Amino acid sequence: NYGSSIYAQREAMELGCQQVLWLYGEDHQITEVGTMNLFLYWRNEDGEEELATPPLDGIILPGVTRQSILDLAYKWGEFKVSERYVTMSDLIAALKENRVKEMFGAGTACVVCPIATILYLGENLHIPTMENGPQLATRFLNQLTDIQYGREDSEWIVMVSFLALPRLHPLQLQRSTGVLHLVSPPLMLNDDVVAQLPESSPLPPPTAPRCGGTPRCHEAAPYPS
Repeated sequence: NYGSSIYAQREAMELGCQQVLWLYGEDHQITEVGTMNLFLYWRNEDGEEELATPPLDGIILPGVTRQSILDLAYKWGEFKVSERYVTMSDLIAALKENRVKEMFGAGTACVVCPIATILYLGENLHIPTMENGPQLATRFLNQLTDIQYGREDSEWIVMVSFLALPRLHPLQLQRSTGVLHLVSPPLMLNDDVVAQLPESSPLPPPTAPRCGGTPRCHEAAPYPS
């Protein structure tokens, strides 16, 4: 139930931000951004290249997109992947030492959404996500949408075929070979299913909006829990 977040979201918008960065505890642990899971790509305190996201400790949503990003990162094996706590103090220190590379939210609707600025305690903290491509956020976005829409083979999807139905008025019923069909054009597909249409089908195959291949950038205002 996201209803309780609407007031904070309104406050963020009044401050010129687009999302709320949710903080938890006296040490201001970074948890989620809006209704998205949050990822930080940086050089950690030990000098390691790391992709970090808060652990599933009961206050973090176990998002499917979150897990997909973790699985892809583990599969690539190119940098450390951690489910760990990061506080605002940790982030500010890393920004001062130029250790932050990218920061982004991830969820079903946006898939991946970069963060460029955080308004924290009256100060705008610049996150250099866009200056760095954003290479990693874009890579996750492209590979996830390629998998979702069948452009890349993956064990995460199952290809299905179905017969093309004629375009009818919404909620119009058609009786065919004794079977009652309920159809409502235009064809809508769930992101979890990739549908493969026959070549003779009058309906176009689904396509993924790519926004030029680069996700748009969001600003966030922190809001303590």
